[in-house]
Amino acid sequence: MHKPKLLTTFGSAYLTLFFLLIMIRFKIFQISQILIIAFFVIFFGCNKTSQQNEEVINVLTAGKGTIDSLILAYSEQIIENPDDDDLYYRRAKLYRAIEKPLLAIADMEKAIEFEPEIYEYQNILGDIFFNVTNIQGAIEAYSRSTELNPNDDYAFLELGKIYLYRAEPEIAITYLNEALKISKYNPETYSNKALYYLQMKDTNKAISFLETAVNVDPDYLNAYIDLGYLYSIQQDNRALLFFENALRIDPQNTQVLYNRGKFKQDMGDFELAVADYQMILAVHPDHKSANYNLGFINYLMGNYEQAIQFFSTAVLKDPNYSVAYYGLGLCYKEMANFEMAKENFNKVLLLEPEDELAQLELNKLR
Repeated sequence: MHKPKLLTTFGSAYLTLFFLLIMIRFKIFQISQILIIAFFVIFFGCNKTSQQNEEVINVLTAGKGTIDSLILAYSEQIIENPDDDDLYYRRAKLYRAIEKPLLAIADMEKAIEFEPEIYEYQNILGDIFFNVTNIQGAIEAYSRSTELNPNDDYAFLELGKIYLYRAEPEIAITYLNEALKISKYNPETYSNKALYYLQMKDTNKAISFLETAVNVDPDYLNAYIDLGYLYSIQQDNRALLFFENALRIDPQNTQVLYNRGKFKQDMGDFELAVADYQMILAVHPDHKSANYNLGFINYLMGNYEQAIQFFSTAVLKDPNYSVAYYGLGLCYKEMANFEMAKENFNKVLLLEPEDELAQLELNKLR
């Protein structure tokens, strides 16, 4: 009895714009490159200072109508006070909140025109440029910030991230080290140094810097997630300790539950793996990866009808999910429903014409 192909994704929480951009950049993946991609998504997803986060939260708690009213009010004030940099800055924050980055950039550039010495304005402009993948614009803004205030670690850290994103670790590390000189208590800097060492293919040092990150901040969620993942791919039970700490901070974190479930599944502890996947489905019933893995486990246990339900949910979520069609084909074959088996193996080949396992199964049914 053939096993369905193992799933090697990191979960839907990591499927962001930056993930897609990096996939395009690297084109061919090795394990080390996949690790780097996973870490990029984590790090770039939390690249704001606590003050900036608070400002964004304050804006987002307002309704869409309220934000539009505020934008209108600021626009009227700008007509009366066209040289007031603060008005442009405040309107830019609102434009960011409603995902109008080009208008936000225009306002921040106007604010900088009137007050070119405010380094925070450069940081915000850099953030917006990076979010729209204007990497050169972000580099210029953050670099200007470091000139205006060489004692603030934020812009140095962001420049380090950008050069990691560009796969230029030798440049990145200079900025990360500068950020660390300024502030030894920012766990994100240690996390990004971990990414640097992953690019340099030194997993042990990467783990060391992640452990430093949680020593600096025992509630730094992302480092626990990363440590759990790195130990899990080494099949090291210490992964469970870091997953538990991550869940202590965020008990319903889908990514952590998925990673822990996958680790338990890989270690052969199907009962506990199923428990984690079911916790995910309780909140996200169409979670593609959790459904696939539940289908995989039920297939191995001979529960073919249940496996079909899970595989079917996975392909409803993603009609191009070839491994789930392969799982469906195997289940139908075991149930002697050979027409449905052939139909699903053919779907695999439509999506992956070179898939040898699906072709082999199809040849057996002819």
